[in-house]
Amino acid sequence: MRSRRLNHVSIAVLAGLAVFGPSDASEIDALPQGARVVVAETLRAAEARDFERLRSLMSTAFTWSFGGDGGADQALDAWRTDPDEYLSNLVEVLRRGCNIDSRSDNGIRAICPGRGDLDYRAGFLETPHGWKFDYFVAGD
Repeated sequence: MRSRRLNHVSIAVLAGLAVFGPSDASEIDALPQGARVVVAETLRAAEARDFERLRSLMSTAFTWSFGGDGGADQALDAWRTDPDEYLSNLVEVLRRGCNIDSRSDNGIRAICPGRGDLDYRAGFLETPHGWKFDYFVAGD
């Protein structure tokens, strides 16, 4: 019985790593359940290049560039022109893991820093309507 329980735990840990990548397991566990679900759904939609599903996960004030943002619909229009650039990078960022941003002044945010610095990164925000994919940007 003990080895059977260990196998279930091992499978759950491996499933979490498959969705969230090799980041620290404590970061994965620290995400609220709603955030974990939306991050995983966003990853699956990006892998499948399912723009309609991505749209349903995005916030109304979605940020995808600095200056000239037109929200989620404009972002998706741009991403459709070069899905290899945008969606491949989104998949990579989400697979690297996410954690709660303790510095956020705008409610609870989950951030997915990617490779860090000015490279692609993503963020999710808890809203009154649940967790939403709130930004995907590169640069400063």
